[in-house]
Amino acid sequence: MKIAIIGGAGHIGLPLSLVLAKRNNIVIVDPSENVLKIKKKIAPFEDKGIEKYLKNKNIHKNISYSNDINLLKPNFVDAIIIAIGTPLDEWGNPVTADLEKICLKSVNKLKKNGIIILRSTVTPGFSKKIFNNIKKNKKKINIAYCPERIAQGKSFTELFKFAQIVGIEKNNKSTFVKVKKIFNKISPKFFLTDTTTAELVKLFANFWRYSTFAISNQIYMTANQFGCSANEIINLIRYKYPRSHGIQSPGFAAGPCLYKDTQQLVASLNNNFIMGSAAISINEGIAYTVSDMAINLSKKKDILILGASFKPNCDDHRSSLSFKLYKILSLRKKENVYLHDPYVKHPKVINNLKNINIKNSFVIVASPHDIYDKILKKFKNKKNIINIWND
Repeated sequence: MKIAIIGGAGHIGLPLSLVLAKRNNIVIVDPSENVLKIKKKIAPFEDKGIEKYLKNKNIHKNISYSNDINLLKPNFVDAIIIAIGTPLDEWGNPVTADLEKICLKSVNKLKKNGIIILRSTVTPGFSKKIFNNIKKNKKKINIAYCPERIAQGKSFTELFKFAQIVGIEKNNKSTFVKVKKIFNKISPKFFLTDTTTAELVKLFANFWRYSTFAISNQIYMTANQFGCSANEIINLIRYKYPRSHGIQSPGFAAGPCLYKDTQQLVASLNNNFIMGSAAISINEGIAYTVSDMAINLSKKKDILILGASFKPNCDDHRSSLSFKLYKILSLRKKENVYLHDPYVKHPKVINNLKNINIKNSFVIVASPHDIYDKILKKFKNKKNIINIWND
């Protein structure tokens, strides 16, 4: 098959592009600078196992590139997979207009009975709206919503591990057959449902993870207020107690999906999603709690924030709360505030500690990379460290 993947050089699109290119002709549609690295067989981001696919010559032979959907010829591809999500505006509302335009532009690029597959998060009902708009054009095009549910950095294991949920409209079994043809060598199992149900599965799966962090972070804030250890409390709750299975450790809950998907539910439910609003308030508010603690404890020491990525041992800093913490402290603290991460390339982030007097600094562990273990062992006085992940 000839398949165009819009956003095919990104965190969701690239792993899928590389895997599908084993047996299909793939057009990566993406204006990103990542494309230059991909052509040179260089990974544009951390994802375990990606190098194996990037170095496969046969895969590269099956990949071509375009920086704009408008540049594709009409009736050119059998399928278009859209791997770009729904951003939020400055008020936290989903912005769907651009994605809708891309979907409608894709119609003319598809062959008769071609298929559009939406892969990233969309607002509930979006796929159905696109289906109805395309139906008005009287062109025979199939629409499916097939949510991606992979943890950051684990694409090349979890792509082959998880069942694929397939949301279609009007019980159109031919659409289901086309999706299975594309994902057949990847997904071990398929579940058929309607598009809105599939959309809500994606959103609530991420809200579930986000809400579990909110519970743990609420424990952290409460424990701190009473001078107790949050992790001791959580460990005692967990110990051989099956009803508390799955409770997380405290931490900065962020990244490109958890907050955004929860906020999309809040907006889509007319701000009547109380649990979602509470989870956002707690998880975003943890940065203020940690900054208050640091201001009180650091005195006149410089503050060193360790970790700028949104999770440990990765280079992805999208929506990382480390930057929020850095901004709060920079505004409130008279002494120097540094944000360090060896993996993240960003103007506000330092990548080495050569000019930092670590022993005379107050340290906050924002993202617990494994490499920080040696640094933390140097501190004899643990009162000069805030480690929300392990207090």
